[in-house]
Amino acid sequence: MVYDFVFFLKTYRKDYDRAVRLLKTYKEYNMDHIPLFLACPEEDLEVFLDAKSYGVTLLNEHDICSEVFTEEMQWSAGYLNQEIYKLSFWEMGKARNYMCIDSDAVFLRPFYKKDFMYDDATPYTILLEDNDLRADLYYNRQYWNGRMAWIEKIEEAMDFHPYKLLTCHGFQIFSGKVLESLKKEFMEPRGYQYKDLIGMAPYEFTWYNLWLQKTECIPLHICEPLFKTFHLKQHHIFSVLQGMEITDWARGYVGMVLNSNYNVGSGEYEDLSVYNVQNADLSDTMIVRNYRFYRRMMRGRTKRRVKRILAYVKGRLNQRNCSCI
Repeated sequence: MVYDFVFFLKTYRKDYDRAVRLLKTYKEYNMDHIPLFLACPEEDLEVFLDAKSYGVTLLNEHDICSEVFTEEMQWSAGYLNQEIYKLSFWEMGKARNYMCIDSDAVFLRPFYKKDFMYDDATPYTILLEDNDLRADLYYNRQYWNGRMAWIEKIEEAMDFHPYKLLTCHGFQIFSGKVLESLKKEFMEPRGYQYKDLIGMAPYEFTWYNLWLQKTECIPLHICEPLFKTFHLKQHHIFSVLQGMEITDWARGYVGMVLNSNYNVGSGEYEDLSVYNVQNADLSDTMIVRNYRFYRRMMRGRTKRRVKRILAYVKGRLNQRNCSCI
């Protein structure tokens, strides 16, 4: 059977606990019973056997694509290979369209096929300029220019140079038609395998996104990200400190992802215990300044409360004096 739309999750035994947390929310909120395919190394299949209780289909990752990296490069072979599996899953003929999800994500609210598909044949395409990240002091300094250098390699390879770069970081909804076009019209004439694409630039979603925009081989129905992604630790910290709760994020998003590279505590959104001065992406100066501001703000708030209490007491006393006359 070939499905119109499914979820695709590439994981391994080290991410078992996160994957189970994701699958619990998938089962709870999956209103249209959208299938989920979980791919892992052959030696990990036994570890994930209980995933079938969530309605998941297990796949040996080697059956998806055998042309993968076996040696460590600038990135680990595992990191690069999961990008290959995401790009090549369509070739198994399981689904015409699929969303790639990560095991450090969770679903936040009931979801339906219509959240992901414009119609039965055409998915929504998640595209954005990322201007907030470009403006972010830390992200711009640490990641923006390096990321753009890799993406420019994709633009050069495709001879496609849009003035406004539209792409996404993850959780794209892949169309099999677009991926088939990418392989037959771009890769095969050049003798490329998926390894060659990822070795050139390890941004599987941008390979897809730019090819789609260049060829427009399916109608473009653009939407904003369906999963709230906290790209930096301080974004997570600020979100919790300003009082944002899961129910607040659920008004705008189907799911949420806290990067597993720093989400090493309980894994829950409200847990800030994992952070400290050394690993929170916040400079000591910023922490001290914010702490001082907090103290001044609280002193001002206390003064205002005392004034209100004194004014209330004074008013009550005046009322009593008036009633005694």
